[in-house]
Amino acid sequence: MADTRGTHAVHDPSGVPGVPGVHGVSGVPGAAAGVTGDAGSAEARTEALLDEEEEQSFPASDAHADWAGPPSWLSEGRPVAGAADAAGAADAAGAAGAAGGAAGGRQGPEGGGGGPRRSLRVAGIPVRANATLLVIAGLLAWSFWLRYSAVASRGGALAMALVATALFVGSILAHELAHALEARRRGLGVRDIVLSFFGGVTRMSDEVERPADEFALTAVGPWTSIVLGGAFGLVATAADHLGLPAVAEVTGELGWLNAIIGIFNLLPGAPLDGGRILDSIVWRVTGDRGRAARVSALTGQLIGAGLIALGVAEMLVLLGGFVGGLWLMLIGWFLVRAAATERQVAAVRDRMRGRQVGDVARPVAAVPAGAPLAFAVDALLVGGGSDVVAVTRQGGIVGAVTIAHLRAVPDEERAVRTVDEVMTPVAALPGIQAAAPASRLLPLLDGRPVAVLDGDAVRTLVTGTQLEVTVAWLPPLPPAPQPPAPAGGAPSHRGPAGGVPSAPAGPASARRRGSGLLVGLLAASGAVVVAAVAVVPMPLVEVSPGPALDVPTLLRTEGPVHDVRGKLLLTSVRLGAPSIAATVGALFDPHRDVLSRTTVVPAGIDPAVYEAAQRQLYLGSVQLASAVALRAAGYPVTVTGGGAVVRAVATGGPATGVLAPGDVVTAVTGQKVDTASDLVAHLSSVPSGTPVALQVQRGDRRLVATVSPTWSSELDRPVYGIAVEDAAPFIRLPFSVQSTRTDIGGPSAGLMTALAVYALTTGADLTGGRTVAGTGTIDAQGRVGPVGGIAQKVAAASAAGASVMLVPGSEAAAARRAAEGLGIEVVAVPSFSAALARLGALGPA
Repeated sequence: MADTRGTHAVHDPSGVPGVPGVHGVSGVPGAAAGVTGDAGSAEARTEALLDEEEEQSFPASDAHADWAGPPSWLSEGRPVAGAADAAGAADAAGAAGAAGGAAGGRQGPEGGGGGPRRSLRVAGIPVRANATLLVIAGLLAWSFWLRYSAVASRGGALAMALVATALFVGSILAHELAHALEARRRGLGVRDIVLSFFGGVTRMSDEVERPADEFALTAVGPWTSIVLGGAFGLVATAADHLGLPAVAEVTGELGWLNAIIGIFNLLPGAPLDGGRILDSIVWRVTGDRGRAARVSALTGQLIGAGLIALGVAEMLVLLGGFVGGLWLMLIGWFLVRAAATERQVAAVRDRMRGRQVGDVARPVAAVPAGAPLAFAVDALLVGGGSDVVAVTRQGGIVGAVTIAHLRAVPDEERAVRTVDEVMTPVAALPGIQAAAPASRLLPLLDGRPVAVLDGDAVRTLVTGTQLEVTVAWLPPLPPAPQPPAPAGGAPSHRGPAGGVPSAPAGPASARRRGSGLLVGLLAASGAVVVAAVAVVPMPLVEVSPGPALDVPTLLRTEGPVHDVRGKLLLTSVRLGAPSIAATVGALFDPHRDVLSRTTVVPAGIDPAVYEAAQRQLYLGSVQLASAVALRAAGYPVTVTGGGAVVRAVATGGPATGVLAPGDVVTAVTGQKVDTASDLVAHLSSVPSGTPVALQVQRGDRRLVATVSPTWSSELDRPVYGIAVEDAAPFIRLPFSVQSTRTDIGGPSAGLMTALAVYALTTGADLTGGRTVAGTGTIDAQGRVGPVGGIAQKVAAASAAGASVMLVPGSEAAAARRAAEGLGIEVVAVPSFSAALARLGALGPA
């Protein structure tokens, strides 16, 4: 099993690990064992050499990486060749001193300021954290704190934010552990897991050689995120029922974030998990891994380009969409760049197919042990593009000097310090037999040289830069089955093992127990996901048909009461937070709608305040409807309403900055407002975007406030972003009329309440023995206004057995479409008097 412990690493200034490389003089490379030169010329040439250094992005071929960045938590892919942590570099430096016999001195570069540092081991797998993880953790904590400050005290919000951040980082780690454990279960070596600003990466020391393995160890990552999303969602739902709002808020947020990570990763393009799943499928179908990689890379570039385009559109079109658009562009750029790297890996793998390591490993320049570092500089200059120099002793290679070593030594010291002091000994380098398949080199190229072995002897050294240059000149071989590796040909390491070995096969009974455990885990995780799909509420509102209630039976009056033939039904809608399953079901049900929360409860308004205001609206509409009905019946009625008081104003809504809680609206464009129902009726008929002049009493001041409503296509009516209720008792009836129900909200029962009061007090036969349903607001003048949710109310009326449905004129067309096939007659009524006339025209049933 290949081992990658003790990696000697260099980090470029951006902190993104890469393989250092030099593109120097082209030509046929050869060993330069005895290169000499004076210190002055070496120093001069060193500057030129180091000035030419470029970052060589040679990707690790089998590593699973996740990128997470607020507000979208992304994505899965192969990273550029990873660099090891500073502790590994220090280990290598110590081994170099012992093997080379050098006395003391600096042993080479120890990290680059951005390297991951080992923090712990989980299930035997080293987990390392890059310093940039602190940056993303800080951004996450700040973002969570801003969100939770609206629902908790500052100290409580801080505690919630810290817990949420820790759990989110733990979720990313769980995703990576799933990759690592499945890889190890399938006999693949796992080197480590690195967490950083970009999420996480699982680095393997073996290359995947079967499409089935590629599929399994890739799919388990997003599946784990989805399972975590379901588990957090179930905890949030339980906490909400138990009255633990802080727990519900944190776990609910984490549930959706994990679900988004899992689903986003399934997009079928490299470097996302979905791209590698697509890769494995195409590989299995065609038998051509190179073609599979090219397909997934192309789709990844297309997805990335699409995200960039969406980001540009959001920045240019949507107000306030700059930050979201910028993130989309950043994500898209990452995908395009990473997908291009995938194509590069595919091209290299194609040219290496059918070849052995010895075919692609060329000799490198060499200097004898004890030589000044200046000699190594000269050797690099004439090394034909090589970026490593072999250190030899008695004809054998004992160490490696890279550009990273040279850059760590000041110019003036390179003439006096020796290669032994800074080299990495071969004992600390990964090694591979020359007879092994060339593709097995790819997982080992992570920013340090690889020793190519003939038995126990080191033939040469290979780096990512060298391999890319060498392979570029190799003609591709015709496709052919790859022969099995000869004995001893598997990747090996000289020195102490540092990777995580694959799990041994074990006896048959152990394998059976392992299979049983796997089946159990899959069943349990599947049960969590199914339960979450069925139970966890979405951040949406489902509008479905509610009960249809016989209004005369809901009213209690001190006046005369007559029997009512037939039924006069108010219709209602039921509002609820749908589960994922219910949301999907609503897509196929014409009488159920799923809306965003802000179209029902305006953003920035407490739902409890909104619901209380809606209940008050219903009770006020009962009084107003009674006044209209009793006046029509000939009773003396006085309407002296105080107007409609504003209880809440939605943040960012049309009324923001214009109205304030406590304002009392007394008139709309000159028309008197006696009740909240009056205000709703007046405002409902105003076209979207039309300025509305409201006369407002604010304390002891009177003012005129102008509000322009916006149109809600989901509710099919204008919205103002305010919650209102009756300002004060305003109607004087000859006798009391009250509703026995307090669980009804909104003014839409106004029309049917007025008809019921009229029938109760006069004994008029309005229905002819029929079951008549209806909906519509009513104002002090008896005008009927629109209500919304008309399709659901028609369905409710039909379910209750109604044969006639009274609706506001503006909603008659929508009601007739909803009534098709239900056997219910839709009658448009613009006013209370028109409703009486239309019902009288129906005659007896």
